[in-house]
Amino acid sequence: MSLPSHYLLLLFFLLTLSLSQGQAMEEDSAGQRCLDAPPTLELSDGRTLAYCEFGASAEEATAVVLHCNGSGGSRLEWPGNEELLKELGIRFITVDRPGHGFSDPVPDGRTLLDWPRTDVTQLLDHISVDQFYIEGWSAGGSYALAVAHEFGNSGRVLGGAILSGIGPFDRPNPFEGMDEPQIRMWMEWARDQNETAILEFRGQLAPFLQASNASQIGMLLGSGGVGLDDLEVARRPDLQTLMGGNIKEGYRQGAPGPAQDDLVINRPWEFRLQDINPMVHIDVWQGEIDQNVPLNQGVYQHSILPNSTLHILNDTAHLFPLVQWEEILVKLVAPSSALSTDITQDADEGEATAPASDNDEVANGGNLNASASSGSRPSLFGLSRRFGRFVWKYNLVLLLLGLLIPVLL
Repeated sequence: MSLPSHYLLLLFFLLTLSLSQGQAMEEDSAGQRCLDAPPTLELSDGRTLAYCEFGASAEEATAVVLHCNGSGGSRLEWPGNEELLKELGIRFITVDRPGHGFSDPVPDGRTLLDWPRTDVTQLLDHISVDQFYIEGWSAGGSYALAVAHEFGNSGRVLGGAILSGIGPFDRPNPFEGMDEPQIRMWMEWARDQNETAILEFRGQLAPFLQASNASQIGMLLGSGGVGLDDLEVARRPDLQTLMGGNIKEGYRQGAPGPAQDDLVINRPWEFRLQDINPMVHIDVWQGEIDQNVPLNQGVYQHSILPNSTLHILNDTAHLFPLVQWEEILVKLVAPSSALSTDITQDADEGEATAPASDNDEVANGGNLNASASSGSRPSLFGLSRRFGRFVWKYNLVLLLLGLLIPVLL
């Protein structure tokens, strides 16, 4: 007995749906483990610090990447693909900053350099990490640069990546390009150290974020953007869950932690970017049409840092790391590898990245790398993600066909 054609189509729909969901669940299993029971340590001042590790084990890793999450985020901000990290040999470490996730707040206040000098120092000792790469996204860029400054002279920081990272605001025209009025107003409050306004702003967000599920938050974040990366996040359930879960966890304790973060990064920094050890090469990644952290932020950092390369990504906004993290990590930990060369060619970047020895050219802005990377490559992982994306895009079409064909027949 043969099944009717519409049953076969419906069967195919269910199979592809389960495959795509299975992929998302597999990629999220590490994140789920981190959400349910993150490792913690007690700091010297009695506070609890929560963190997570993804990818290669301490014994198998060839590189350690310490990631500093963006504003309102948490230890759940990671590439979302543990197999990719294992393939690259990366031990990827994320941390809840004070008052976020499961990390205790610092009620008496803190400074930007307190992060590397206290929390990061004790964490690295706890997990037995000597040398590492530093990475920061958005507001996390300021924390990453602070780590590069503090650990650079000892040779422990091997390199850095700043992904649409916020630069110091005590400079001329710091808000240039922040075209979103609410974001600009928020940043101006923070620079003026208007704690009451910042707490009220964050306090309005907190109940919504705590009551929503990860997918709802992620869809909202993606749909509110203007770049190709934002649209991809808005359309892909796995990325919605990844980003939404990160933000939701960041607000686990409410608004005070994220509000304190705003005040910390908008005060005058306690160090100068030009004083970061020139042996530490830093890739500055910037979305061309980013309105949250606009292009001038990356251009300024690139112009001041002693040893940096600026990558300007065409038609991308603030969420590009979610769809281009593999390129970023490969360029960070293995810039001279064949895989890095393949990615550059596949992405059709049209760039000539200056070597680390060309410090003057790089520091003076002589090498602005314009990249038109789509974030997808014909690698095993890229093909896997493309298949998942294809399935989610067309499974509804298959379902409708399964329902309509019997009627048409």
